[in-house]
Amino acid sequence: MVGHSAGSIVSSFMIDRLVQEGMHFESVSFMAPAVRIDTFDKRVRPHLQTGAVKRYQQFHLTDRAEQDDGSCGAYRRSLLYLVSEAFEGGAARRSLACRSSSTRMVRRCPTRRCTRRRGR
Repeated sequence: MVGHSAGSIVSSFMIDRLVQEGMHFESVSFMAPAVRIDTFDKRVRPHLQTGAVKRYQQFHLTDRAEQDDGSCGAYRRSLLYLVSEAFEGGAARRSLACRSSSTRMVRRCPTRRCTRRRGR
């Protein structure tokens, strides 16, 4: 299963449902995942711990690259920051793509099942 940005939100719910239906995943890869940490913890992490998801890989930009990304026009930062800070009812909710969040996530994963890679 591969999910990019907001696709990681949909993928998280799909993984949870499909595992409940008996499916297993050899690997799950999220690229710049916009999924909230609490959603990942509820929908994906338990399946990493049981082995229903054998491997998880995550790809994201460094925090500096996210801060310097001007693709959102006047906002002057990346779309992930816009989603995590502006569209959550005024409360900053970190997505899995934030460096500090992903570092904690990898530390809590079962041994050798989770990796993260960052660019720039």
